[in-house]
Amino acid sequence: MSEKRDRKGVIEELINTNKLHTQEEILTALEGRGITATQATLSRDIKELGAHKAVDANGETYYRILKTQFNESHPFVLNIEISGQLGVAHTKPGFASALASLIDAAQMDGVMGTIAGDDTVLIIFKVDTDAVALVNRIKILK
Repeated sequence: MSEKRDRKGVIEELINTNKLHTQEEILTALEGRGITATQATLSRDIKELGAHKAVDANGETYYRILKTQFNESHPFVLNIEISGQLGVAHTKPGFASALASLIDAAQMDGVMGTIAGDDTVLIIFKVDTDAVALVNRIKILK
């Protein structure tokens, strides 16, 4: 694997498993894993990963990955992007209804419902729901 891909994988893992508030905190965590990067490189990596600042219930900002790429679990799902209480899943043409049915049948706490088109599903999350955690659960639905 390339150095960049390895570094981005570690950054994604760090962001998904820790509440990191600043790029300096991310750089320190990377150094703890033996990876050195400049602030400019980290900034580019964060942008490419789709990480953004989110606000928790206490008003603190932290980094989150708002776009989740799918792979072997659901080869027809391309990605899901999250914005507030909404998630938008992009699928291959014709597969949105199947994904919406899977999500609805799972009756996950935190999901109010879905609306499907041909290749897009709108997922509506309840207030104060950890949408990223729900997307991770959606990844393993069968």
